[in-house]
Amino acid sequence: MIFTEHNEQHKIKLMKKMIYIFMFACMLTTGCGSIARFADNYDYIFYESTRTDIEMIGNCLQSSPSGSWYVGPPGWILIPFIIADLPLSVTVDTVSIPYDIYRFHKYKIETAATIHARKFWAEAFQTDSITYEDAERYLNVSTHDQVYLALTRGEGGSNVINAVFNVSMAREDEELLKALSSHHGISPDQCRRLCQWADAGGPDYIKCWLARNSATPVDILKMFVISPDQLLCWSVGEAGTLPIETITQALDETPPEWYQGLLKMASNPSTPQNSLIGLSRKQYRGSTILVAVAGNTNSPVEALQYLSKSPVDSVREAVTANPSTPPDVIKAMQKRDMN
Repeated sequence: MIFTEHNEQHKIKLMKKMIYIFMFACMLTTGCGSIARFADNYDYIFYESTRTDIEMIGNCLQSSPSGSWYVGPPGWILIPFIIADLPLSVTVDTVSIPYDIYRFHKYKIETAATIHARKFWAEAFQTDSITYEDAERYLNVSTHDQVYLALTRGEGGSNVINAVFNVSMAREDEELLKALSSHHGISPDQCRRLCQWADAGGPDYIKCWLARNSATPVDILKMFVISPDQLLCWSVGEAGTLPIETITQALDETPPEWYQGLLKMASNPSTPQNSLIGLSRKQYRGSTILVAVAGNTNSPVEALQYLSKSPVDSVREAVTANPSTPPDVIKAMQKRDMN
């Protein structure tokens, strides 16, 4: 008898614990649908929290497919908690009807404004008709990528470029200024302003894009060639925006520190042959660096063969005068010269 009463008491305590756990779980889950309605979405439908709860119940009733990655408890266990949330969701949705109306109306206005702004830029790039005020008004978050992609494709006339340039400079918009620095339609004055902006603390890659831009004035390109930043010189040489002869002359007249270091390496007989091969293929054809590599007695045959095909006389002459040049390389070079 005592044993039976003890079991009954134990069952009662266990049931109470189960009820407490269920109530606590309901408190935790209650409001989930209501909270979901304020998440960022673009449905803006009425009774959104109630719809969310009903959809969750439907999802929980669906059994997990065979072989699914899901290894958790069955979904139906959550159904009581979602049902407990329904009254609050209905109440919140009913009270929030005025707010939902306002939110839906605001969304329609913003959508219409975005469509109008995108249409404006599409027409502006076609007709090249735009003012600074219009560019400042319609260049926003919704159209930023549209304008950026159009500029990177090389689209836009002088009016569009001027308007976007002035707005971008005023806002210091790095992405649009990057697209403009590679656009071949910018003016020399805009190139200079971009250089000044980069020198004043803007990103260095702006100059690298200008170095590859055929619209950049020659005086700026020459400044890039003799810059302490070796990458700028490489960018000018690789893009072909300056003749190789002009690059060579600028480097010989005002050699930067990095160029002097390469020249010493090219003429040093102790320089590893792999380094000499790399120097022979730099974008300084006809420069003193190639002449130094061609005359270096440690230069490998691969580098000498490559330099023997140079269109510059001084480089080929250095290859011929190098005692390390194989006779067959000299003969092949002389044969090409004869032809």
